[in-house]
Amino acid sequence: MLILRCLAPAAMIILLSSCSLTVKEPRDLDDAVVKISQIRGSVYLVEDTNYWKTNSVMYLNDSGAVFVNAGWSDKSAKQILWFAAARTLVEFNAVVPVSYKLHHTGGLNAFTRERVPVMISTRTQKLMRNKWEEMQNEMMSFGTWRKKQLPESEKLFETELTLMGGAVKIFFPGPASTEDNLFVYFPEEKILYGGDAISDPAYFLDPISGKEYRQTLQKALGLPFTTVVSGHGKPIQDRTFLLARIAAIKD
Repeated sequence: MLILRCLAPAAMIILLSSCSLTVKEPRDLDDAVVKISQIRGSVYLVEDTNYWKTNSVMYLNDSGAVFVNAGWSDKSAKQILWFAAARTLVEFNAVVPVSYKLHHTGGLNAFTRERVPVMISTRTQKLMRNKWEEMQNEMMSFGTWRKKQLPESEKLFETELTLMGGAVKIFFPGPASTEDNLFVYFPEEKILYGGDAISDPAYFLDPISGKEYRQTLQKALGLPFTTVVSGHGKPIQDRTFLLARIAAIKD
């Protein structure tokens, strides 16, 4: 694992707090501070406030690190990597985007350069290849956006991926916000993360039928989670948040 020795000191600044960030969106920024804070146990919240605020998670302890999503850009990704490198000396296990969207995949090349294995579902790989240029062009209305090369993956998986001896469970529950959206469950901490699929506000949704969306979210209710991390907006929620999201989906 490289340690990003050439990174400018300003990019290393991480603000830790239990409160959430309030920003006007979208913001034409690619160098905003990424806020990282511990939720519970080995699970951390990652708040990337570039462009549209996006909440992600990471699993981090003395055994290793699993990054869920790569941030909007290399600058976001480097801040995430620096945070982890300051807290563990072991190799990083993986970075796994929960969808093909740029707020989940834009920083993947930074992880690749640091030799972090990029693990992507076959659905995500296909959608990235088909939509990468289109997504890049859509972002060119922002003056700070710079086009990025299509990232390569080291490992592909179909519908399930278990990491850290079962401490991180990633699975495809069915189409919801996108055709490839993954859910991430941390059994010990009882935390569920579903990216854009479980989010308020509900940003970046592809055309999926309301009935199919509800059915996908209902599958997650069988898990004994107590905390939900919203993909955008106020990050830390409880089980009632998922029930409210299901109720809000219309046909």
